[in-house]
Amino acid sequence: STLLSNLFAKRTSYEHKMEPTKRGIRDSMETLEIEGVPFKVRLIDTPGYGDYPNLNKHFNSITRYLDNEMVEMYKREKSPNVLSAFSWVVEGIDVLLYFISPHRLKQVDIDLLKKLSGRVTIIPILAKADTMTPKECQDFKRTVMDAIDRESIKIFHEPFAVISSENSRDNSTSRSSGRTYPWGTAESENEEFSDLPALRRCLVYDGLTGLHSEKVKIYEEYRNKQLTGLRPLRRILRLGVRTAIQVGLVALIFPYLKEAYVEWRDNEEEERNTKQNDRYRRTRWNS
Repeated sequence: STLLSNLFAKRTSYEHKMEPTKRGIRDSMETLEIEGVPFKVRLIDTPGYGDYPNLNKHFNSITRYLDNEMVEMYKREKSPNVLSAFSWVVEGIDVLLYFISPHRLKQVDIDLLKKLSGRVTIIPILAKADTMTPKECQDFKRTVMDAIDRESIKIFHEPFAVISSENSRDNSTSRSSGRTYPWGTAESENEEFSDLPALRRCLVYDGLTGLHSEKVKIYEEYRNKQLTGLRPLRRILRLGVRTAIQVGLVALIFPYLKEAYVEWRDNEEEERNTKQNDRYRRTRWNS
């Protein structure tokens, strides 16, 4: 919620409006504003991530949530309702901001990112960038990128190292947020310390079209898998229908075949008896 407040220069009611769902994931609709233009966003959070003893269970709840989003998009696209059929384009999750603690990339982060890869557009976020020196920050970015490349994890953008704070301060030109230390203030809007402005540009300006295209690409891959999975089933159904038709035809004409066979057998037997009688009469006549 703090990051969102800093991103959109507006204190959100995110935490208070969050409602738990069956999957242990919370979501909320929020009205935000960029340069005087209001818009609504759907915010989804996974509170307490990493605190569960059974992390696989928590992983599965997140991946199921994402999979269900794809299912809903697929249903809308297949809907006979024209409006619903086109509404899938604006449905789904556009981007997942994955927060990574500073200084150390945990194996649990890699494991979950691997599960998320291909299911949603991912942007890694390095939290609390002000706790690292500029060199430490760059080194940590390289560490994260090396792990992402090694594990073939798909991401939309390289990690953003951000500062977000509830504390705000006024200067001569604007109002900004940041953390105050004895040696000075690390401002979240100052790109010497924080990638927050770059992240904002990526989400709502420069990268907006790219994020949408990536979401559509991920959905199309999901749809192709669904259709590919249906092809063997369709072949089985076609074979079953063809077999059923053949069996039905056999059952339909069997009485007629039986009747024809009986008639043919009787005719053959009658003809054979006639030949035997003729042979017998000729034998007696000759004698």
